[in-house]
Amino acid sequence: MKILFIALVTCSVLFSSCAALHSNESASTDVINSSGSNIEDEILVQINQYRKTKSLPALKLNSEIITEARKHSRDMANNSVSFGHGGFSDRAKRLQGKITGFKGIAENVAYGQINASEVVKDWIKSPGHRVNIEGNYTQTGIGVIANKKGVLYYTQIFVR
Repeated sequence: MKILFIALVTCSVLFSSCAALHSNESASTDVINSSGSNIEDEILVQINQYRKTKSLPALKLNSEIITEARKHSRDMANNSVSFGHGGFSDRAKRLQGKITGFKGIAENVAYGQINASEVVKDWIKSPGHRVNIEGNYTQTGIGVIANKKGVLYYTQIFVR
């Protein structure tokens, strides 16, 4: 399987122009790996372990960010939006209105990786993704959704 992923967007105080994201479906996830663990939780643990090796503070989960990340992954998995960062500025604006002290945002997306270790490893190998992982962010949200064929779509949003 060919793996495709995109590094993007580190916005200091934002916004880039992207296509609008519109969806009325409710967010749902809990993609579980073969050992019964939630893949989103595993990604957070591995990202924070990596950040610790760089003397960076751990990212804290934020439910508003999780909702946006899951929604974007779901929309990519359902082909409601193309794979990538379409609608990023809309996600950023919504989060800016909900997170006190919001100063910046970045986003990593991927698809096709079969587990948390694989996606984190690929993001760390990619300079653009690594910049986001190592960035001056304090909060995060992760969304992993499988499409009808079982292909996993990943979104991690970083906020400071």
